[in-house]
Amino acid sequence: MADGDLKGRRITDYVHAYVRQVVQPGECTIDATIGNGHDTLFLANCVGLSGSVLGVDIQEAAVTATRSRLRAHGVLDRVALHAGCHGLLLPAWLTRGTLAPGSVAAVLFNLGWLPGSDKQIITRGATTIRALNAACLLLRVGGVLAVTAYRGHAGGSEEADRVVSFMNALSPKQFDTTAYKGDTPTPTSPVALFARRQA
Repeated sequence: MADGDLKGRRITDYVHAYVRQVVQPGECTIDATIGNGHDTLFLANCVGLSGSVLGVDIQEAAVTATRSRLRAHGVLDRVALHAGCHGLLLPAWLTRGTLAPGSVAAVLFNLGWLPGSDKQIITRGATTIRALNAACLLLRVGGVLAVTAYRGHAGGSEEADRVVSFMNALSPKQFDTTAYKGDTPTPTSPVALFARRQA
């Protein structure tokens, strides 16, 4: 995918274009921060009738909004929504055997806060890193971890830096990592970070 193909478009469009190349119908995916359900709906369309999406958000309002969006688009039946912290749920799915290592095609994170709600309730670096560790174990070979980090709010740059450090520390034998910062990046503009599992 050439960067020029998405010149001038939102960073989330780039993420979706990247992930769409990876996910096949019938696969399992995770939206680790569902927000208002835009990424969840995107994944539900990617996996098709025979696939599945697990959606997570710490705010019940996000679960409610996402459920309404999915129902309106006729894809709620392929999505399981969970209210809780991604830093707890993703590791728990591994340890309890809910999901097997290497069984997930894509895990998406859209960090920050729930649009239209309290901006004091944000994702935090410590819990996000726990979730990222679990996500890497859950990915199948060829699967992708995609993290959109927003750096323009209090705590956002710190969390983004922690995610960058996490990505940089991944073994190049196991993961191919890359970043996309948009057409005119600034220190506070969002960044999309990807880790594609190689082995």
